[in-house]
Amino acid sequence: MRHARPAATEAFWRLIETDDVLFVAGPVIRVLIFLGNEEPTGVRPLVERLLASADGKVREVGGQLAAFAAMEWGIGDYLKTVLTGADIAARKGAASVAAHRLPHTANAEVAIATLTALVNDAHNEVRKEAAKVAGALRGHALRPFRRAIKALTASPTFSHALPQLLITLEGAPDRVDDLALLCAQRFIEVLSSDAGDIRTAAAADARKVGELIIRGLAQSRTSRDRAALLDVLDQLLLVGAYGVEDVITGSER
Repeated sequence: MRHARPAATEAFWRLIETDDVLFVAGPVIRVLIFLGNEEPTGVRPLVERLLASADGKVREVGGQLAAFAAMEWGIGDYLKTVLTGADIAARKGAASVAAHRLPHTANAEVAIATLTALVNDAHNEVRKEAAKVAGALRGHALRPFRRAIKALTASPTFSHALPQLLITLEGAPDRVDDLALLCAQRFIEVLSSDAGDIRTAAAADARKVGELIIRGLAQSRTSRDRAALLDVLDQLLLVGAYGVEDVITGSER
């Protein structure tokens, strides 16, 4: 590709005329994306081929390419087909790419819309891939992605995403008091019954939820917001959420 681009490109298109399983290999997809960045329309037939494959792993790659094409090349018809179709593998692939590329893509609106749909997907494996956006956003300012985080928090994917979401919110470089409140309220709604049982993952997360509320209190700008955060803190104490009392004691010092 560096020294004999035309010959290498011609060879690539000939070499991929083989079993579809070849497309599960990462280097092959990287070359496809490289070529698509230069000539997106040339890759369209490949996306169609992958989405129509009999191999689920290949259709998952097709979903990845469909999402990438929509976000980076402005080709959205394949992603629309994936999101409205019945192929779990393709939706899983689209969820993975939308989650990981959200903080990097030039078209965040497409990624957010894709994630908003897939965090509510009927299938757990798709939701697990969409949940990875919580870790992908770590270290980034979160307010530009507030809509995606709100959709994630309100969805059935919340439990999958919670451990990474708490770490991401804790380390965010911008204000997160409103997101902290939403996360804490959802934690109470979904997991409060397990928050006091040290055998559960919810108990391990409860302390971080308490720390997040304390950070939210420090950032909140109105008495109404502070009151809402304090209400959630009270609810955590009422259910005996593990470690929350220690968090409050530490903050008072």
